[in-house]
Amino acid sequence: MARSTIEVPWDVEFPQTCARCTAPAAKTMRIQRQRPSAQNWFLWFGFIGAAIAGAKKGGSLRFEIPYCEDCHRQDRILLWATWAAALLGLLFLCGFPTLAGQLEDETADVVGALGIMLGAPTLLIAAPVLAIVRSAHRAVHIKRVDERSESIRLAFRSQPYFERFRQHNLERIVSFVLRHGKQLPIPPDQAIAVVSRSIDEQEPRSPDSLKGYFERGQLYLQARMYDYALADLDWVVGVTGFENPYFLEAQFFRGQVHMQLGNSMQAQTDLENYVKASSDRARVRQAKRWLKQLRRA
Repeated sequence: MARSTIEVPWDVEFPQTCARCTAPAAKTMRIQRQRPSAQNWFLWFGFIGAAIAGAKKGGSLRFEIPYCEDCHRQDRILLWATWAAALLGLLFLCGFPTLAGQLEDETADVVGALGIMLGAPTLLIAAPVLAIVRSAHRAVHIKRVDERSESIRLAFRSQPYFERFRQHNLERIVSFVLRHGKQLPIPPDQAIAVVSRSIDEQEPRSPDSLKGYFERGQLYLQARMYDYALADLDWVVGVTGFENPYFLEAQFFRGQVHMQLGNSMQAQTDLENYVKASSDRARVRQAKRWLKQLRRA
């Protein structure tokens, strides 16, 4: 069955229902993946490097996935069966030759051959197959870790739980998408409604409200609702001081809005201010390209 995948930031939360069947959760199972930088420690320094990387704070990403009693029990059974097959295979391969050494020649040959015939398939086929089956039945897999954007790509076996997870983390996902210029997972009007929930009209200068205005301005820009985008970004730029971490980036997006509205002078001012102070090389290059176009016009 095809899995549903989504790229999300590291701070996502998992709804407390079974990730496999969406029944009420009673247990959890951990999934984890080392960060690429920690994997490099293993490549350079072997197992010692892996131990050092694992001991470092944040060396690996860990998530507790909720399961119901039945699904958790099924996973444990598969785990025990995998270990039992591996141990049984080792017992056949190692125990039978030991026993054969204490027997007569002809009987020893038969016992040794029997140990190989039983042990090799059990250890090399049965145990790996059970491990693959258990992995295939896991509700959530970590497909990829990206340290630059502090994101992971998750794969979900259950479509209903995937939808529940996405709805539960929609605000985080929209913020992540806007921060890194990725494609929205939902239509812009829905994203605008999600972001608007963080805006408190009674406290418009609060951190949550400022973030909401900043993100909603970007979404309005994407939706080509330029007047609304300008109003939100004007508010963000108008809040000065250390309490406003979006002051500079808001000018970058407001410059785009002014370009779309035909306000060349205002667009140049915003983009020039951004180029002078920003350390984001990709956006600075883009802003410089826009400035060249504006000056030619």
